[in-house]
Amino acid sequence: SALVIAFYQYRISQIRERESIPANLNRRIAAAKMEALRSQMNPHFIFNCLQAIQSFIARNERDAAVRYLARFAKLIRLTLHGSVDGRHTLAEEMSMLENYLFLEQMRFKGSLSFDIQTAPGVDPESVSLPPMLVQPFVENAIIHGLRDRENGHVDIAFGLRNGSLEVTVSDNGMGFADTSATET
Repeated sequence: SALVIAFYQYRISQIRERESIPANLNRRIAAAKMEALRSQMNPHFIFNCLQAIQSFIARNERDAAVRYLARFAKLIRLTLHGSVDGRHTLAEEMSMLENYLFLEQMRFKGSLSFDIQTAPGVDPESVSLPPMLVQPFVENAIIHGLRDRENGHVDIAFGLRNGSLEVTVSDNGMGFADTSATET
């Protein structure tokens, strides 16, 4: 009877352990989803947006604060929507980029201009991609490419190459210095 009781307790502990795995797995999945959302919306960018809104309010620029807040809310909504689905259309990505660039344009007091284009044959409603895929490259162009530039401009072009979506982000910044010079 001691063997039967030991075996019974062993089986009960196995079943309890197996049942606890999904709860642990669900926690890990939820943590991974939160990490993915955090990586889509850079916390530094969110802080800068809130600081810009605060600045508009402090300078009593009510209309600018309202416009900025409306664009920021739309960008957050689109980001959260994309994080649930995991994919969205190119049209939604372009809308997110437009909102992001509009916010940056207001923050830099109009010294930034931008253009977002699609090549002929690209249907923004039928192409899908992960959300906020292009935004980090655009942010990099603004932060590093247009630093110390009074009239910065960013171009974003979507095209097709060999059946795949091709994205080009360019700016009118200085570019990289040629560091490949050799000594003689």
